[in-house]
Amino acid sequence: MKYSKLLTLKYSITLLIFGLINATAYGQPTEKSTPLAPLRLGYYLNAFPDISLEDMEIALRFWSTEISNKSGVTATTTIYQKLDEMREDFYQEKINFIVANPMAIAQEFDLNQLADGFMPIPYGQVANQLIVVTHKQSNLDTFKQLKNKRLTFLLNDLTALIYADVLALKNFGKKANAVFSSIDYIHKSPRQIYTLFFKQTDVIFTYLEPYQLAIELNPQIAMQTQIIAALDNTPRGLGFFHKNTDSALRESIIRHATTKDNSPRWQQLLALFLTEQFKRATPTDIASSIKIYQQYQQLTQHKKQ
Repeated sequence: MKYSKLLTLKYSITLLIFGLINATAYGQPTEKSTPLAPLRLGYYLNAFPDISLEDMEIALRFWSTEISNKSGVTATTTIYQKLDEMREDFYQEKINFIVANPMAIAQEFDLNQLADGFMPIPYGQVANQLIVVTHKQSNLDTFKQLKNKRLTFLLNDLTALIYADVLALKNFGKKANAVFSSIDYIHKSPRQIYTLFFKQTDVIFTYLEPYQLAIELNPQIAMQTQIIAALDNTPRGLGFFHKNTDSALRESIIRHATTKDNSPRWQQLLALFLTEQFKRATPTDIASSIKIYQQYQQLTQHKKQ
């Protein structure tokens, strides 16, 4: 049951802290081959809108410990508040693996600098969807009906911001901030969904997985809300290696990150990311974000003419 996964998430942070405390005592590398080069991970602060910085710091430390224990690779993490600083360090190979929102990568990174990495997969899905949801009783069945309505985003969700502008420009010839009467930002998906459910907003941009989890907990949400638009193949966050990273290191990390692991420690980490597993990611996995960003550029350029 997805509900059990949600309950697991409630206790994950505490368990992760204890896991980190005990990592040195109990975690030993499982590979004894020739030592590989270190993994130097760069994490963009806004990569996962649903996860707070404090929780992510714990998760990344835990993940680094687990990967080190599994592969024998030394792992370090740098958290970036500015995307351009992370990009420059990546290009200079001060870091060799980046984690960011796909839209951030589409906007700021040269895809020719990227090599395969991995990303979380939502429960029971191949890829995630960014969805636009309204309340059924509002009779807002299309985006064209949303003028002067209230909009709510997840905080720091770059993909949602660009997608909203694209839909607004297509339907009204204006960006979203000129179309909606108000725009609010909420940190957690469940709160965002219930804000719509209780009619405290008119439309939200959220993701399919937390929406489905909310429906499982409260079936009334499915009866009283509706999806009016969707952007397919939109992961909330994912990671890529630098193209010059040693292939042995790259493949070792990807293999250990994506191999099924039922240990309690690894399951705690997956629960934090609301995922059943990590899967290999290629630069083509941000194709949807690239396409919508190109539409945004074309629409804004046309608007200026």
